[in-house]
Amino acid sequence: MLTLSKTCSTCNEEKPGTAFHKRKDRPDGLQTSCKDCHKDRQRTWARKPDELMGEIELNPSQKREVYSGVILRMYDLGIISKKTSHEALERVLKA
Repeated sequence: MLTLSKTCSTCNEEKPGTAFHKRKDRPDGLQTSCKDCHKDRQRTWARKPDELMGEIELNPSQKREVYSGVILRMYDLGIISKKTSHEALERVLKA
C-alpha cells in the first residue's frame, strides 16, 4: 500500500510516496527516510574511515579499536547489513 505523502524521519519534510524506497516490513510499505536522505547517508558512510577521522594519528591497535566501533555502530543504526559488517570487521582485524 503506497501512501500519497509521507514525512521523512530525517529531514522532516513532507514528500510524495514516490520519494521513498519500498520496504515490505513497514505498515505503509515505505522506508522512513526519503531517497535523498538515504543517498546522503550512504555517501557519508561510503567514504573511507581515514577521511571521516581527519588527521588524527593513531597506532594500529587504536585504529582497529576505533574502526571496529564505527563498523558496529553503523550496523546498529541499520546503515550496513550484518554481512557487510562482518566482512568489514574481518578486514579491520587483519590489518
